[in-house]
Amino acid sequence: MQIATAYIDAWNKRDRDAWLDLHHPDLELRPTALVGTGVVYRGIDGAARYFDDLTASDRAEGAEIVGLRRIDADRFLIELALVIDGKAVAEACVIAQVKDRKLVYTSGHFSDARTLASIGAIPEETTPLS
Repeated sequence: MQIATAYIDAWNKRDRDAWLDLHHPDLELRPTALVGTGVVYRGIDGAARYFDDLTASDRAEGAEIVGLRRIDADRFLIELALVIDGKAVAEACVIAQVKDRKLVYTSGHFSDARTLASIGAIPEETTPLS
């Protein structure tokens, strides 16, 4: 799925404009617990604050896509390896929803797809995307 690849690529390159351009004005961004429990960023301005907060570090942080799965017509799952200073340190997933070819919802999780399915966050059956 092209938007997933563009999303992670822009993040890894710290290309703020390209990353923000992928988001819908009605965005609801729910980051992983790194940012804080229950924190929600809304709209493009919220996405910009999130991006600026997380890229302020000098540490080389990024992510590698290890899998993409379709949840339903508008939602998909990005399975990731989180990378710090060139070394994979954790698994993570992003549940994403698209509206008008833009990301309108993202929710980050320090978890894998199987665990997300076991707690009902995603269906047991998802379709792998190539």
